[in-house]
Amino acid sequence: LSFDSTDQDMNGHFAKYGKIVEATVAKDRETGSSRGFGFVTYEDARDAEDAVRQLDSTDFMGRQIFVQLSRPKPEMGGGGGGGGIAKLFVRGLSFDSTDQDMNGHFAKYGKIVEATVAKDRETGSSRGFGFVTYEDARDAEDAVRQLDSTDFMGRQIFVQLSRPKPEMGGGGGGGGIAKLFVRGLSFDSTD
Repeated sequence: LSFDSTDQDMNGHFAKYGKIVEATVAKDRETGSSRGFGFVTYEDARDAEDAVRQLDSTDFMGRQIFVQLSRPKPEMGGGGGGGGIAKLFVRGLSFDSTDQDMNGHFAKYGKIVEATVAKDRETGSSRGFGFVTYEDARDAEDAVRQLDSTDFMGRQIFVQLSRPKPEMGGGGGGGGIAKLFVRGLSFDSTD
């Protein structure tokens, strides 16, 4: 998202596809600046799906945005089956670590969709944590068991399943509240 976009800008842009419960631009806790992404929560999941079809990879406030459904990730343990994507939160990373380093280190446990080291927007240096998303939740669980509290690039890392904040409602197949993830926001975005 454009770093100048606000919650109101997002609400206005996304409202034509359905009733919005909430539109928020994610902000840095310390600086209050936009982190370049946000979330739009629709009252009806079908409206959210329509917004994804219509707005993904389009221009918004001078930047290309990428819109996808924000789905709760599978929980670890209990009730088998596995499947589905799962994101891991990794903390304790070396400040020299890169996305490629993380991908290489975690890939031996399964197919990785994305591996990213969180970077300071001003300096571009690592913030000491990152995320790894696996195509299969079972692979993510295996990576947690094998890599939590181990050494990576000279530092002890801590690996856990990244759990979403509780949603306001749910349900699949139509109806129910649905939240969209929007990336590409401007760092100047506000609520």
